[in-house]
Parts: sequence; structure tokens; C-alpha cells
Amino acid sequence: MANNNQEINKVTLYSYSKVWTVEKKVYSLFDMILPAPINPYTIVVFIFVLLGFMGLERLLPFLSNIPVILRYLVLPYLSAQYLMKKKLDGKNPLKYLLGIFLYLITERGFYMEKFTKHPAGEENLKLNWKCSKGGF
Repeated sequence: MANNNQEINKVTLYSYSKVWTVEKKVYSLFDMILPAPINPYTIVVFIFVLLGFMGLERLLPFLSNIPVILRYLVLPYLSAQYLMKKKLDGKNPLKYLLGIFLYLITERGFYMEKFTKHPAGEENLKLNWKCSKGGF
């Protein structure tokens, strides 16, 4: 290292973070082996969609004319798969609706000004639109 041609030591760091991430899959339910592994989140979405279909059936009695296999298995499964694939604002629809619900519970009636939260009736929001150099 005493000479003018100093060598630069390069260090290569490898990341093995993907090695430690394990996909969560369910391979059997109640000692019954499933034909394909299922994500637990998919099971939760299917159950919520199934409960939604049951509630919809109580509100709309003509839905009871649909055969049971279609009403309680096929339609909720297809709806759950659609909800898992569809993205609203970068999130799946259930997380998006949860965010809207949480907003309605916690943030409604407030506004933000300069990173502080104010009640809606407290004072008016003041915006300064004079951002050009022309001096209008």
C-alpha cells in the first residue's frame, strides 16, 4: 500500500434473505389431505366471501333458487380468487375496504394542515397559491 498504485479492496456481500422466507401453505384440513396446498389468507378470504353470500341470500331470497354447490362453493371460490387477483390502489380489495372503513371510523371530521390534525369545524384551511415568480 506504500506505492502510488493503491489497490481498492472490493467486498461483495450476498443477501440470502429469500432463503429465510417460508411460504405459508396448508396441506391438510382435519386429517384430510388437500389436492393442492392453499394459502391461509385465501382460506380467510373464502370464508368472508362465503359469509357475505349467506348474508346476501337472506336479503335477496330469490338467490335460494341457485343450486347449493354453486351457491356455497363455486361462486364464493370464484369471487375469492377474483378478490385475491384484483388490485385497487395497489392493494387487494379487502385491504382497500378495510382502509376506507378505518378512515370513516378514525379520521372523519378532521383535516391535515402542515402535518397537524385539526377538527373540521375549528378553522378554515388556508392555501397560498402564489407559487409563481410572476407576482400575480
